Amino acid sequence: MIVFLGGFFGSGRESLADKLADTLGFFCLDVYSRKDRWRALQGGVLREYVREPKHDADTLCIYERVVEEFPLLSRMYPDVVIHDSFHRRSPRTYLLDAAREHFGDPVFVWIEASDERAYERFLRRRAMGVISDVERAVALRRRQREEFEQFVDTPTKILNDGSGRDALPILSRLVQEAVV
Repeated sequence: MIVFLGGFFGSGRESLADKLADTLGFFCLDVYSRKDRWRALQGGVLREYVREPKHDADTLCIYERVVEEFPLLSRMYPDVVIHDSFHRRSPRTYLLDAAREHFGDPVFVWIEASDERAYERFLRRRAMGVISDVERAVALRRRQREEFEQFVDTPTKILNDGSGRDALPILSRLVQEAVV
């Protein structure tokens, strides 16, 4: 089984994916680690930067790297969860179709969060050193929303305006029901 968690930046989908994987014993594939990155000294501190894809072609290149792993992944891990924004139709469709070949019909859940809650998450991530610029994170969230292309089949949606404690049981139940 393969589960996709989509949502705009700041929705908490990464934390939910990690918690879901831990709860259900799934492997969590990190699309984020497949994005282009570099390191640079900034103010005497070595920082890592990640280039967010700006075009569908960029996202497709990342997803092609993920799809290359599907044959081995599907043999090693019967259950996988993947999270990303999935806000663009063409790359999303490509990845879902490829997943279907190796894992069967995917489960797709859209994670929602208010702008206020996303902003709080950005502040916390900046304090942890995960992101360096809250306004850049807000701009990325806004860009994803503006570029969003509707789904052909409307996915199940979960509101994640808390710490994930409320959303995780609902998400776990949805995935477990899909197994049956």
